[in-house]
Amino acid sequence: ALLLLLLVATVIVPAKVHGHPGAVADGRATCGSEYSTPETAYTIPDIREAWYIRRVATCTQPAFWTRFDITKEQNDDGQGQKVYIAVISPQIDRFEDDLQFHGIWYGPGLTTDADNGLADVPNDDELPPGITNQAESLGGLGAGYLTSPATFDSCDFVDTSPVMDKWSDVIDGRCMEEFPFGEDFTDALQQDSTVYSWWLYSFNHRAVEPGTYYLQTWLTSRDDTTKTAQGKYEITLGPWSWGGYASDSTLSLAQSQGTSCACAVNAWDYREDYLERLGELPVEFEIAQLPGGSCAVTAGTDADSTEPSSPCETIPQEQYMTDG
Repeated sequence: ALLLLLLVATVIVPAKVHGHPGAVADGRATCGSEYSTPETAYTIPDIREAWYIRRVATCTQPAFWTRFDITKEQNDDGQGQKVYIAVISPQIDRFEDDLQFHGIWYGPGLTTDADNGLADVPNDDELPPGITNQAESLGGLGAGYLTSPATFDSCDFVDTSPVMDKWSDVIDGRCMEEFPFGEDFTDALQQDSTVYSWWLYSFNHRAVEPGTYYLQTWLTSRDDTTKTAQGKYEITLGPWSWGGYASDSTLSLAQSQGTSCACAVNAWDYREDYLERLGELPVEFEIAQLPGGSCAVTAGTDADSTEPSSPCETIPQEQYMTDG
């Protein structure tokens, strides 16, 4: 009878929910001038592992760059290495269905390929101010353009992922991620909570040839893709599926790059949720840090402009979680 009871208990105890590791420690986001150019791109140390990295996009610093190396010529199926790219934005009312994700993926052999989720890169005069095609400056790398789907009323674009399909549901007519954190979650600040995010992008891509790849990303409003927009987003980069996570040494290498962003200094500051855990931080403070809206005028050209501004910039200090 005791053995039977133990077996039943084993079956009904729910599995622990773990998220793939943050490329920056403690749920913090990057912003400002850090990781804003190809030369300063955030380096993913091993793209065979899954990572998430968060960004606060502002009108003055709209671009975010990451890079990683592909070392394998082909997978077992004879095609290029599998690379999953996904993007979500925290459920914040002022950004609801207002944000459009965009990216240019650069790498050896990449080109327009609908089967690989890549469209023609827009001409520079079609791209927002502050965003340009950098293929030539990157040594003539190939490039392809990616962006959010036309509608978010279905999660079909997410459900091709054998991992993320477990975290995508249509809620109130919108494709969302619902993610629970248990009482034993590693970050005590987030224990015993449930968070929601807007899905913006998900695709199972493939690299083509070995070499260094770059991903340049930015946000616009859904209504006007010719101007950048302020907002928050989280990119997942990794293989198409994963069952484990990076080693402690690889995680330490990733997080040693750090951040000195003045905003989004922990997970709840980034998400603007559970603010009572931050000493009842007023939501008005969060709105003042990052007002929503399209960057309708190039920053600094018109003092009377109603363009949203933000104090979310890098600050002159040693980056958080670096050896300094």
